[in-house]
Amino acid sequence: MNFRNKIFLFWGVMDAIAVSSFVQVSLLRGHIPLVDDYLRYQQLAADGGSWIGGLFFYLHALLLLSLIATAALFLKQSPLAIRFAWFQLPLRLLLIVPSISVFTLLAHHFSLEPPLLNLLLLLISEGVKVYSLYLASASGRKARRLSAR
Repeated sequence: MNFRNKIFLFWGVMDAIAVSSFVQVSLLRGHIPLVDDYLRYQQLAADGGSWIGGLFFYLHALLLLSLIATAALFLKQSPLAIRFAWFQLPLRLLLIVPSISVFTLLAHHFSLEPPLLNLLLLLISEGVKVYSLYLASASGRKARRLSAR
């Protein structure tokens, strides 16, 4: 397995963990993932809630659906995975959802509440992802050049 494939496997597993964690937490609370979130948003909107809540609901739903796509694309070693990952980056930063999903699990497990620590973990996570995907895409370009000879 080459470097690029290992990077793709790692990020595919991280996205799969993120999706499965979201589903598990929803089910443990007795909720249907995304459906109950949407119904809660509708109730807040009916009660005169802010449009910002709706915006965040839709952005979170978009991120979650894109995580399903990137998990599959990374695990299938598709070059499209990198494009989806770049699309996700602003959503992850805005919604504070680290790419290294075990950071979130560890923060919840150890009840790490300090916002600065969570922000630091987010920035580390996204920095690692950006750098590793840059290296993986450079590795992929190099391999294509060598095979074209």
